[in-house]
Amino acid sequence: MYLCIRKAYYIIYKGIMTLSEIEGKLASEQEKQGVSYTFLVKNGLGYSTVKKIQTGENYQVRRLFTYLNFLCLFLMVDGYVMEDIEELGAYLSRRRLELGLTLGRVAGSMGTSIGIVQKIEKGKGYNRDSLLKYLEVTGNIEFDIVEMVDYFD
Repeated sequence: MYLCIRKAYYIIYKGIMTLSEIEGKLASEQEKQGVSYTFLVKNGLGYSTVKKIQTGENYQVRRLFTYLNFLCLFLMVDGYVMEDIEELGAYLSRRRLELGLTLGRVAGSMGTSIGIVQKIEKGKGYNRDSLLKYLEVTGNIEFDIVEMVDYFD
């Protein structure tokens, strides 16, 4: 008989949440889990970055995924778990194509370049403000926070 470790996701905050609502929940999750700012800073996530995420100021979206990782949490978008920024970008790209929107149309509506839209869709270094503009153009998505747990089969 073999035991198999499987990954399961447990939804902590379920509902149609905005990015701002997700950000607002992270401070209480950090406190609940006992993750100190000292730990975060020692591991490369600056205090000011954490505060920007928690208060919804502009920050690099990659840092949100780093923060979630330190809290053993994941972002769920429209029912799909996003383990990293690249996975989010690929999902956003597929969604844009399903909506029949071109890169040029999205960029024009955002008031930015096609290159910024490509960065978002490839998960390559973009900030919160750019993501929010992108979502304004392509339509909002449903966010949840999930926790990954191991279980034995």
